[in-house]
Amino acid sequence: MHLRVRRATFALLCLSFLSSTSISAQPTPDVSWLTSGTLDVGSPEAVARFSYEKTSSRPASLELPWATGVRHLARGVVTTEESFAVPIPQTRWGPVSGDLVLRRLWDTGQGAARIDISLDGRELGQWEIPELSGDRRWVHVYYVIPRPLWVVDGGEVPSSVRLRLRSARELPSYEYSFFVTSEWTLLGSDLAGSLQNGEPEEVTPEIAYVRGLVALGHRQLEVATKAFEKAMENPELAPDARSFLRRVRLRRRLDRLTLAGPQTDPRAAREAALYASANAFREEMQEAWDLAVSLAPTDPEATFHLAEALAANGRPVTEWAPLMERAGELWNRGARTNDVEVLVAIQTEAYPKMATDGPKLCEALSREDVEALTRDWRLCEQIVYGASRGMYRLRSTFRVDDADDPDWVMHLGWLFGPPDEVIPVRGRFDYSMCFAGYGSSHTGGVDCGTAGSAASQIGPRRGWEVFLHEWNHQFDWIAIHGEQLPGYPVTHDSDGCGQQPIPGMGVGHLSSMYYYVTPAEYRRHEGADPERPGAHLRSWSIGPIVTPKLSGEGSLESEIVTRGFVSEETITLWQKEWSEERERKPSEVTASPIEQVPPPKVLERRSWQEFLVDRWVATSLFDELGVPESESFLAGRESAGQPWTSEGDFVDLTAITQELPSKAIVLAETWVQAPLDREVRVWLGANDRAAVWINGRPILRGEYIATAKWEDASRTDMVAGSARLETGWNRIVVRAERLGGDFGFSLRLCGWNGEPIPGLVVQSERPDADIVPPSPPAAGKRYDWDQVRDDWRSLLPQLDGEELREITQQPIVLARHRFFVSGLSAFPGARVVNEPSSENRSLDNDLNWDREKVAAIRYWRGGELRDLVLIRPEGFEEYLTLGEVDGAWRRQVLGYWVIEDPEYLSTPNRTGRREVLIVDGKLPDRYPKDEQDLLRLER
Repeated sequence: MHLRVRRATFALLCLSFLSSTSISAQPTPDVSWLTSGTLDVGSPEAVARFSYEKTSSRPASLELPWATGVRHLARGVVTTEESFAVPIPQTRWGPVSGDLVLRRLWDTGQGAARIDISLDGRELGQWEIPELSGDRRWVHVYYVIPRPLWVVDGGEVPSSVRLRLRSARELPSYEYSFFVTSEWTLLGSDLAGSLQNGEPEEVTPEIAYVRGLVALGHRQLEVATKAFEKAMENPELAPDARSFLRRVRLRRRLDRLTLAGPQTDPRAAREAALYASANAFREEMQEAWDLAVSLAPTDPEATFHLAEALAANGRPVTEWAPLMERAGELWNRGARTNDVEVLVAIQTEAYPKMATDGPKLCEALSREDVEALTRDWRLCEQIVYGASRGMYRLRSTFRVDDADDPDWVMHLGWLFGPPDEVIPVRGRFDYSMCFAGYGSSHTGGVDCGTAGSAASQIGPRRGWEVFLHEWNHQFDWIAIHGEQLPGYPVTHDSDGCGQQPIPGMGVGHLSSMYYYVTPAEYRRHEGADPERPGAHLRSWSIGPIVTPKLSGEGSLESEIVTRGFVSEETITLWQKEWSEERERKPSEVTASPIEQVPPPKVLERRSWQEFLVDRWVATSLFDELGVPESESFLAGRESAGQPWTSEGDFVDLTAITQELPSKAIVLAETWVQAPLDREVRVWLGANDRAAVWINGRPILRGEYIATAKWEDASRTDMVAGSARLETGWNRIVVRAERLGGDFGFSLRLCGWNGEPIPGLVVQSERPDADIVPPSPPAAGKRYDWDQVRDDWRSLLPQLDGEELREITQQPIVLARHRFFVSGLSAFPGARVVNEPSSENRSLDNDLNWDREKVAAIRYWRGGELRDLVLIRPEGFEEYLTLGEVDGAWRRQVLGYWVIEDPEYLSTPNRTGRREVLIVDGKLPDRYPKDEQDLLRLER
């Protein structure tokens, strides 16, 4: 594939569709009671999953109350010896390292017990459980294994360890849960092992903390509260103690809701579940959302969050992916659902001609392989449907190829898939997923695959997470270049999305889809469409022609560097490419191992000046040229120029003059009369690059440059955007850039399914009466979240520093690369930090994207102290629902604030954009230390 030389900014953006599953950064996650699930000894599925083994035993079944009155039925076995594999909790970057906690469900009527415990064959000591007084009830008892006893320093953290428990007498065994946490680096190993309440002479904060854990395990909530309050006297332990105080508060609420039974208000259960999610209490998340679903089984959000909680707790994807699909169905979007077409192509035959460097063949895929990948792709379909809130459905067409079918080809030299001719209609598929026993897994954007589709090549025997990962590369490519999802993270940045730390990259992808895309934006998202000849706008007025203004007094390389068109680094890179071209021998240029791909052309031995001119012409200067002319033209101050009616659907701008330079920008306009207000899809074709405005609003800013199979081809319908047409005349402006060769653009307006818009009238001349361009959402107004949530980026104003200064009457300054606000006055009770910090977790004017969901700014309004609350997408529902009495924040939304190219610790950002919601609220007189203490549990 011949690729034009692009500016560095665009080249980086293109990496979004050339990347693989590699990871460029590995953050250190907070390790606070991460759970890897519960072993229910009475469940055959759990017994198999945890590889549970026992000596001779007999079944046991028992129902008892907890101390709070909630009754629980447990089933298990009575045995003297048992063993099981403990899976270590996972994040995106593998198993986490910390202190391993084993929790056991215990019947207080069993009396005291001593249990020998070993890990991977090494004796750890005895788990001593004292005799417990009082009424017979359930309790949780704990055994803590400090990190050095199960993770060798300098060694890898194992994905699982095997525990063996032996007792001198038979004991009932019902249920175990497993956690990894980090408190014992502060508590010390002398407080590890068996956790139980003793009577020390001095109750230190560390001892109080352990007592709080034991009391919580006994559901003695008042005792636990006092113990954790004492533990807060240790400043280093205080954050964990505050977290457990909130956990005690939640436990009290959940037990009350459970005791209320069917009379429980579903809203109260949902609020408790949101509280658990906001605090990342994973075990309680699952319990609370399960309760919410049981009380409101048709609530799609509760169903989705239950699936999300199961995933966070390490449950198998086969358990929660169907719940995702159920949530999508419950949203009941009907005809509003965007059904996108996916070609799932499977090559079952071996390809010996793939052997280019030894015996590497395209392996044959067995029937079992095909069945496995089909099942895994089905899981991806379910996840996407649920994560999109039922607005985006993958409609798959399966194609299984063997020796009797046309040979697969290397599209563009690096994507293995069916040839174009097997799909008779170009644009029939938005996506193609190509499975074969060959190579690694990687992805290309629109028109990189079969018949105009985006494409992923999937190597042999991958799983659902790799499938979803590579498909998501296609999705984010369309999101970025179609400019419909401006805040959507590219695939590798989804690691920072969702309830942190995410347990795996698949959960990161579904989180980015759920939290960062609105239902309206899913309706607009489109990758490909069959061409519709004759449906494009052909009548235009051609405006100014803008060319680079070079003096010609110095060398071309010095002048274009001085003018800022390209960097010195780019010139150095070009010189290296030219030297390599000069040294290459024709014999070194070989044909592709796939017969259908022709060999590349033998490069000519050009002079440096010839090479430089070619590279210079093919360099995009879209952001450097024609900006004043564009602004004047958009404002109507520039003459529209000559009318032009294109003979074909593609407007060939090289035909307007014989003297058009090989590097130029041309502006054009046309007018469209619409009978009704409506949103339309806008299909743009460009050779080489183009931007579109409708009624002065940017629709496509020119993020896409014609590449791949469209290289220097004047094709229609390359990339889709959307726009709102107003009743009356709508002005459309196109700004097109030439990078040598053919030059022009095409534009088509249609409905969501490609259908023509009835009643449109098009003319190139300015009409007698212009319409007033629609006003953007008003800054300073308070919006109701329930009215804007499905399309908040369109319906809310994007606020900047000037507008926030006007609202707060403070000389605030917004940081460019981080959600940090400086220049704040010191108001009573507020917390202000002078600079951002990657370690910051307190509620203040700095939103640390890695560790926080909320920031706050205090100001005066109408004689009272008010607060602007900044909320990231993962916290919208949690804080707008629980952040103020009766959900008052939901009716006080001001708009949103955008950071371009944000800096944050966990993964390098490549999308260039993150957004937070800004709410006008009233916080407590004194800011709490933790943002989670803003949340209320009223019911």
